[in-house]
Amino acid sequence: MSDRLTDHRTARHFPSSTAPQNIVRPPTRKPCRCPTQFTPKITIDGVCECSCIEHDQDCLKLQRGKGYLSLRDRICIQNDQCTSPNCTFGEFITAQGRCPKKKDIFEANANHRSSFNYHHRRS
Repeated sequence: MSDRLTDHRTARHFPSSTAPQNIVRPPTRKPCRCPTQFTPKITIDGVCECSCIEHDQDCLKLQRGKGYLSLRDRICIQNDQCTSPNCTFGEFITAQGRCPKKKDIFEANANHRSSFNYHHRRS
């Protein structure tokens, strides 16, 4: 009789090959992982975001482009194991390992305008 109990338990924990094959499993979502200073948050849409806690001055400096991420954090982002941080003034600059500074935005816009004006004057 104890053999029957063992067989029953095994069957219950290890379904036979006649189990339904049409069971759809949800896709495995990679964990929301952020660079060291940043706090992970999953949005309503299920997107991982890396932001700063309101009064974390070290994190806020990084978010404003006034510092560089550690080599470990940069590698984590490059290997797609960590999400890039939300930067205040644009997209994270992976090659430099930092967020753009406010002046980077103004310089980029100024360079674009002068290049635009130069090309239109020559035409």
